[in-house]
Amino acid sequence: MPIEQDPDLELLVKVAWLYYFRNLTQQDIAEKLNLSRPKIGRLLKKALDEGIVEIRLSPSVQSYDLTIENELESRFGLREALVVNSAEDQSTLYDNLGMACARYLDRILGPNFILGIGLGTTVRAILPHISPHKSSNGTIVTLSGGFSQPGHDTSNYNASWPLANLLEAKLEQLYCPLVAQNKAARDAILSDRSLSGQLKRATESQIALISIGYVHLDMSLRRLEFCEREDVERLKEAGAVGEILVNFFDIYGNQIKTDLGDRMIGLSIDELKKIPTTIAISGGIEKATAILGALRTGCLNVLITDQKTAQMVLDLDDEIRK
Repeated sequence: MPIEQDPDLELLVKVAWLYYFRNLTQQDIAEKLNLSRPKIGRLLKKALDEGIVEIRLSPSVQSYDLTIENELESRFGLREALVVNSAEDQSTLYDNLGMACARYLDRILGPNFILGIGLGTTVRAILPHISPHKSSNGTIVTLSGGFSQPGHDTSNYNASWPLANLLEAKLEQLYCPLVAQNKAARDAILSDRSLSGQLKRATESQIALISIGYVHLDMSLRRLEFCEREDVERLKEAGAVGEILVNFFDIYGNQIKTDLGDRMIGLSIDELKKIPTTIAISGGIEKATAILGALRTGCLNVLITDQKTAQMVLDLDDEIRK
């Protein structure tokens, strides 16, 4: 039926005007017009369907690729995907990622939060963009051991304490090495009651913030002298494409058992799966394969990445599905 002959036209226009121009809630309109709230909802939908109301994004925000975000969310079962503009230089890319992550944390952090912090330069990139909070009895915990080496700012220690200051949160650090000399040394370290208690505390995080590392000869773990060139070659031969907290996985998300993993002190993939919100912040097309593998592990429910990398992840997934 043409719109001009629709007996509901006057009502449709009135409901739409009250909702979009007067900013009344659906319940307010229902009470004002003596209609049910579901009826108001149906009328608003009809107004959109029939073109009486048109919703457009401003040209100033059309650079945000919501289509890619939606595709990532639906394909990988994510709660939310945030896709930022790509950049030629790494510092700008990290800044874009850090800003998006800081805004997301500002949106979801409530009182009495427990926020677990992982490793990585991108994790540290959120610090310049975090809005200082008044004390909300929050707690920052580290999800793994750390390290202290000149010239490296990827340790979780370098992100956790300034973040705790900005959020006026308590800080609970896991003071031990990220990777022990051998498995026996790892077991001995974890036999300490206070350390094992701190690791258990990390599993109680409501939110985990991690980055995704990719396997290559110049990877951080090798530069930090936790492994040798031969170890990286063996990882690649075993099909490893990436790691989260030194937990390695292949492109299908299958975990790969490694000597490094046996010596790592921190949360496992399975423990990350139990955390209500696990945010991965990672970008750069060189990491696309690692990000795809990480998404398939099932331990992430929020991904923050850049546009070119997101598209490559989707393209890689298409190729593998074929």
